Amino acid sequence: MSTSEAPPTPQPPQPEATSQKPYERKFSFLQRIFKVLVSPREGMEDVALAPSYGEVFGILAIQMFASLVIIALVFSKIQFVGVPPAASITGYTYLVNILLSIISMIVSWHFIPLIVIDVKNLELTQQLNWLWLCLLPAFLLGIAWKSYLGGLGANFGTGGKCPQKLGFTVFFYIGLVGLLISVISNILR
Repeated sequence: MSTSEAPPTPQPPQPEATSQKPYERKFSFLQRIFKVLVSPREGMEDVALAPSYGEVFGILAIQMFASLVIIALVFSKIQFVGVPPAASITGYTYLVNILLSIISMIVSWHFIPLIVIDVKNLELTQQLNWLWLCLLPAFLLGIAWKSYLGGLGANFGTGGKCPQKLGFTVFFYIGLVGLLISVISNILR
């Protein structure tokens, strides 16, 4: 070999001419539900390789329907004896949740920007835990409002034996415990 000739450089392997066809889902929505329950590996593989976010809403709708049926069944098994104002008072305080949910929907629609989540980037996905902080003022307002209503109801329901401030305090601390559990669960995720 002369000095003017360069040694042969190894060539990178040529990519094979195999064309990968896109994955075609194997199962319908109902078949996926069945497969995920009885053959999770096969079912979840199909879901992961051909995701359908519309079907997630279907699953959530099924869960909400099942929850409503359970609530109706449980309420049919409850019987109040004596003076039942506590149950009515607590039930009516949930009107605050409904109103605040409607307000939160409107505020979220108009003021929270579009957030694109790349599920391949786990670090970025975990940084989105701050979103619950946006709703913290609404949670606190809701707890205070429900506590005010609960205090009023406890006062009237006991014929004035339970002072309104005591009723407010009890409802407020119960609400704070629920909020604290939510905050801790968000932090530990």
